[in-house]
Amino acid sequence: MNLARRAPALFNFKKNVLAVAGCSGPGKNWEENWKICEMKAPNAFSCAAFCQFADDTAFAFGGFDGRHCTRQSLLLRPSLPYPSSVHSLAPLPYGVKNGVAAVAGDCGERLLWLVGGWDGHRTLKTVFEYAFPEQNCSLKHILPYPIEGHSIAKSSVVAPQKAFIAGGFDGIGLRADFLAMDLRTGAVELIDGIALEKPRENHCSVIFGDGQGNEWLAIIGGWDGHKALADWEMFELLPDEPWLRPTDIGPWGEKPATLATARNRPATILI
Repeated sequence: MNLARRAPALFNFKKNVLAVAGCSGPGKNWEENWKICEMKAPNAFSCAAFCQFADDTAFAFGGFDGRHCTRQSLLLRPSLPYPSSVHSLAPLPYGVKNGVAAVAGDCGERLLWLVGGWDGHRTLKTVFEYAFPEQNCSLKHILPYPIEGHSIAKSSVVAPQKAFIAGGFDGIGLRADFLAMDLRTGAVELIDGIALEKPRENHCSVIFGDGQGNEWLAIIGGWDGHKALADWEMFELLPDEPWLRPTDIGPWGEKPATLATARNRPATILI
């Protein structure tokens, strides 16, 4: 990249990767993007929640501007010429960073879920519904525990109405737990008996498929409370509870390698 970045928002637009904003050091948050296009966010930020509808529509919510948790909501459409490709939506009712976002199931391009995060005062245990294009945000559910610095990944095949929330920080310590979200309703429940080997925050989640109806969830990197991590943890997706099964073997048929460099607060996108 043209800038070293921590906690950017990351998108896949027609197999072109777009890294939006992020920070390069204490107080150094960016509005610049990394891609072969001219785009710029209206304000510098890092640590936003982000998600993507399709090849040409994505959202970023909240973030940190170097001093405060922000309320911003951004609509990104890189297929349009700049500045029309970046549009500010109605702000959130609260400032938040280190949350996650997911597109609701069976709702086309109308609903998103905003889960957890830090509002500048406390770690949140909230699930908000964001309606688009109405630009309304309302509280829908309460999580089993407060959480920030967690990750989220959606199943496409094995459990297509589920998203899995992993790890994070609950305001006191790191979590190793998994939560399962029903993307149709936003309801979240703790997955009993399934946990990470290493409690962690600021990590990434991505779900791989093999094209034959199987999927695996990879938990990558992060922070264990003392150091940045380079390892992966793998889980096979199941069509029913408990939804996940730990495994050493991924879709490539062998144990995943560690990252070349330990990373705290990276971003991942599946190509």
